Amino acid sequence: MIYYLKKLLLKLKDECNMTTLVSTHNMSFVEEVCGSIAIVNDGEIVNRLSSDEKSSFNLEKVFMNSVNEGNNQNVDI
Repeated sequence: MIYYLKKLLLKLKDECNMTTLVSTHNMSFVEEVCGSIAIVNDGEIVNRLSSDEKSSFNLEKVFMNSVNEGNNQNVDI
């Protein structure tokens, strides 16, 4: 099922120049499908990454640092 969703979203992006909003905790899915990323915590955007930036970082660690920032809990990137 995930395979077909990835295929559809990439087709919409490439062939129709369509933007889609994806809400997920599956970072590998995000890495494969999304161009830019906004990390949301408690209804607020706490971090944004462009397509260039997302390939430079481990998204799991960026996510954890972004949502734990208020708790002063950081994960080494």
